[in-house]
Amino acid sequence: MKNYSNWLKESYKIEVSPLGEKVADILGTVWQGLYHIQPTVKKVEWSNDIYIEINISQPQLATWDFNRLTQLVVLCHDECVRMEIEPLTPQMLKFYFHQRKGRTGKTWERHPTIEDHIKLIRENK
Repeated sequence: MKNYSNWLKESYKIEVSPLGEKVADILGTVWQGLYHIQPTVKKVEWSNDIYIEINISQPQLATWDFNRLTQLVVLCHDECVRMEIEPLTPQMLKFYFHQRKGRTGKTWERHPTIEDHIKLIRENK
């Protein structure tokens, strides 16, 4: 995953939390640059270490071609970050990102690897 958080810090001269760095790197990787989701990038409180929220218009989320949805899921699992998506308008979605402590613990503390989560899903079909 590329380091898009450095672009964010240098372009906007802002402080970015460790969670903000992870989220910037995830979003930058998925959209091939944070500048592709402007102007909302400027409005994000990147220094927040509890949660990051961002509104993205026309996100084109899919599982295969234009596979941004799959990329988001995989990268969030890799980084132990919980992502939640809510509708705002027919053309805009709000994304929330929360850092999890690790792979074990209570449900609201942990985040499994993608492989472990796939196994759980398939066991519960």
